[in-house]
Amino acid sequence: ERVLERERLALKACFDKAGNLRSATIEELNLRVQSFNDLIVQDAEEARASSRLQALLMATASVNHCLNKTKPMKDAMEMMKKLGDEDPLVKAALDSIPKEAGSEGIASARELCDRFAAANFEARRRLLVPDGGGIWMEM
Repeated sequence: ERVLERERLALKACFDKAGNLRSATIEELNLRVQSFNDLIVQDAEEARASSRLQALLMATASVNHCLNKTKPMKDAMEMMKKLGDEDPLVKAALDSIPKEAGSEGIASARELCDRFAAANFEARRRLLVPDGGGIWMEM
């Protein structure tokens, strides 16, 4: 009976040791799975942020295209507002654009240069050689 008791205790110790080893292995596996889950969540968040940034870049390119082509940019501005609602820089940039520019568009840089050249020429002509004697009559 003592022999059986010793064998039973030895087997119990062996099973306890194996059970503890398995518990430690399972705990280690659970920690690894949790780490992988955390990495997957982080990767998904980075992918969402990247996708949002790419969409914001496309909306910015659309606004730039509208600026260069004298086209209304209301849709592009609304998209930028929706995508950049959390970004203070995007919000400040959109707030600096007049509302009329969104609905009517604005003159392109080339058009503004052409308008200035015509106005500049006319102003110089009137200032230097006006009817009735020129600038000297004003003194």
